[in-house]
Amino acid sequence: MKLANDVFKDNKNLKSYIELAGVNYGSVEMRTQKVESCLESISRVISKNMVTENKYEYLLPYKNVVIQSETDVNNFDEVKKTLTPYMQMSYKALYEVLD
Repeated sequence: MKLANDVFKDNKNLKSYIELAGVNYGSVEMRTQKVESCLESISRVISKNMVTENKYEYLLPYKNVVIQSETDVNNFDEVKKTLTPYMQMSYKALYEVLD
């Protein structure tokens, strides 16, 4: 959710935000698709070297796992395989109150 908020602040694309932040746990298949979508977004910011101590810093542990495992950051299937064990289902929500 935090990633969705931060990406939205950068690109102001509401459709993209809803696709990343929206949750529909109607079936196991939908949950699997959601996790894959999140992994794809995480992979994208890692591969573009956007994860730093000042931006997307909460993704540093994932970036470090990818680097330490010598995973090709430009190969989504490899990144997905590396990060999947670290991804867990969550029923938490993050809200941002805007004036």
